[in-house]
Amino acid sequence: LVAKDGQEALDLVKNDPDPSHIHLIITDQRMPNLTGVEFLKQTITIIPKTIRMILTGFTDMDAIIDSINKGQIYKFILKPFDANDLKVTIQRALESFELEKNNLELLQVFEKFVPKQFLGRIAPEGLQYLQFGKAKSEKLSILFADIRSFTSLSETMVPQELLDFLNTYSQQISQVIHHHHGFIDKFIGDGIMALFDRVEQGRAFHAQDAVQAAIAMQVTMSEYNLRRKRHGLPPIEIGIGVHTGEVIVGTVGSEDRMDSTALGDSVNLAFRLESLTKNYKAKILISDTIYHLLDKTQFHIREIDTIPLKNKMQSVVYEVCDADAPEILEKKLASREQLEKGRQFFYASEHEQALECFKNCLSIFPQDVMVSEFIKHNYFLDQVSTNDEV
Repeated sequence: LVAKDGQEALDLVKNDPDPSHIHLIITDQRMPNLTGVEFLKQTITIIPKTIRMILTGFTDMDAIIDSINKGQIYKFILKPFDANDLKVTIQRALESFELEKNNLELLQVFEKFVPKQFLGRIAPEGLQYLQFGKAKSEKLSILFADIRSFTSLSETMVPQELLDFLNTYSQQISQVIHHHHGFIDKFIGDGIMALFDRVEQGRAFHAQDAVQAAIAMQVTMSEYNLRRKRHGLPPIEIGIGVHTGEVIVGTVGSEDRMDSTALGDSVNLAFRLESLTKNYKAKILISDTIYHLLDKTQFHIREIDTIPLKNKMQSVVYEVCDADAPEILEKKLASREQLEKGRQFFYASEHEQALECFKNCLSIFPQDVMVSEFIKHNYFLDQVSTNDEV
């Protein structure tokens, strides 16, 4: 493509249906209508990967520096030039373009196995500098999701059906996680571990992102189950645990086979919260750490239990109720105050008052399995009259 000035050249680029086929631009600097630097500067957003060269007799040093900074120039060649030198320079420029293109394609394939958020941490200088055993510690939000009763479900499918189901499920969940600024660390059978790391203007948004993603995942599953119901298939239920804390991000394995991962107590707690969703019949459980980072006006949350951690520490467990059906959410919110009072009485060893509060909860929401389970597993029958009906 040839143009007599910068404006005509810019029009050629803008009107091209696929300007990415333009691998190299050579332009003069002093031209009518639009200078070479201004022309190249305006092409950056259209064809950012294209090699740019200026061939000119204009030797002002400030202009050279300006052209390099603004036009992202590969080479600034002064007149008079040697034709063979110019030919070699162009050849090397095109080889550089092809190398960059191949590296980008390789990176895109590699990112299907290792998220780019991990690569930015373990190989910031490029794939060729990926190091085994490299690790760093930072504060992230961790989300675990798992399909309930997956073993029973998988026994009803032939291998291909099972694989198709897992791929369909994973694709839908992955889209939700990516939409909320998260990325998949790994797929663990029917489970998913995701990390959230968004920090903008010094403020960590990843806790909010992770909980919003958990809610959206449950909503997506409800919609997915409607489609399954139309085909006569059983519904799929998932439990989700979310925690924020320090994690070790790095590579594990050996020199010839390594994997990226996140490790540490924070990861273990997120996994434990997901496991507890089965006990409390809850869709989403979060730790007290992540609870205190949230904007409470955006969520409907209730405190449901305290669990022991290492070193004699404890964590309060909260249920995020926003993914529940409206009628269930209404009842949970109506009984929330009695639930909190009951827990306070229980841990103060005032068991009869606690039981009375829990009965009040069940009178508002008789189907609240979590309250019934709490009563059952905290030995109320040993502490109060066995004639009481719960």
